[in-house]
Amino acid sequence: MSSARAAQGSVAAVNGVAPRGRVRRPVDGVRNVHLDASAIEWRLGGVARAASWLALCGALVLAGCGRSGGESSTGRGAGASGAASSAAGSSAAGASGPGADQAARLVSLAPSTTETLFAIGAGPEVVGVSRFCDHPAAVARLPRIGGFNDPSLEAVLALRPTLVTGARGPANRGTVERLSAHGVASYFPPDASLADVRAAIRGLGAKTRRAAAAEAVVARIDAQLAAIAAALGGARRPRALLVFGRRPLSVAGPGTFADEMLRAAGAENVVTSGPAYPTIGVERVLALAPDVILEAGMAAGGDGDFDWARYPAIPAVRDGRVLRFEDARVLRPGPRVAEGVAVLARLLHPAAVIP
Repeated sequence: MSSARAAQGSVAAVNGVAPRGRVRRPVDGVRNVHLDASAIEWRLGGVARAASWLALCGALVLAGCGRSGGESSTGRGAGASGAASSAAGSSAAGASGPGADQAARLVSLAPSTTETLFAIGAGPEVVGVSRFCDHPAAVARLPRIGGFNDPSLEAVLALRPTLVTGARGPANRGTVERLSAHGVASYFPPDASLADVRAAIRGLGAKTRRAAAAEAVVARIDAQLAAIAAALGGARRPRALLVFGRRPLSVAGPGTFADEMLRAAGAENVVTSGPAYPTIGVERVLALAPDVILEAGMAAGGDGDFDWARYPAIPAVRDGRVLRFEDARVLRPGPRVAEGVAVLARLLHPAAVIP
């Protein structure tokens, strides 16, 4: 399987094209899955936003896995330099959203921004979404305009959008440029951290004239994160390895969105150096000796010849703590991010009562 295909499957897992809400305890040889999707996102994060793990990093750091090369509204990109904002930002025309006398027509190219629009009450103004958008249920009736990095410009323009939004990534720079050439405003905020998620929600609130609703969503996220932290109290923080794919063995590195999710869920990432989303060998896993291995396996199938049970010297294997999760909320940087932290916290701390 090519590295590009592996990245596509892993990103798709991250930004959610798979069944939600299922958490599976490990069995011998839990298998990684590469979904047959043209690629989402860590999203780390599920997301067709890259053709390689470097791009996944760009998507997850998102997808942390690559913070540069993204798009943002001109002069408004959180964490972006002025040069980056002007070079890769959205068109200045309409960059703040529709005029007072213009009905909003919103197109979202990422599951995270789609969820945010609905969460702040702008759902009725959404007229098109990506093929990976799966929540809330109301998106099922909306036209699909392609994926993160391959949207159909013709389909987007046919919807007469006043604003196109999505998650920042190196693969969609061209999308912003093409939209700008047609006078269409766009907003592609970074989503590489929880702080970025808050900023993106507030940014969409401002652009859709729903600032108060956006603040309420952010407050709800912060309240749930605080409740999770209180529930964990002084509990021991297990050393965890978060795995996105097995061929190659691709994991969450330091300073990434996934790394921050682990810490918020009461764990420490065993990968403390190196690139954002590295590929490693089993030998390094043996050396890292994680207490828990979390696998973002989103469907059945995959590498049947890989079996963690062959490595009982790894504490997580020895203790039966190789766990798979199939919940899109875990690595989707949107309004349900705190729910994703709760999912991880319940896996990592089964004895704790997590709200």
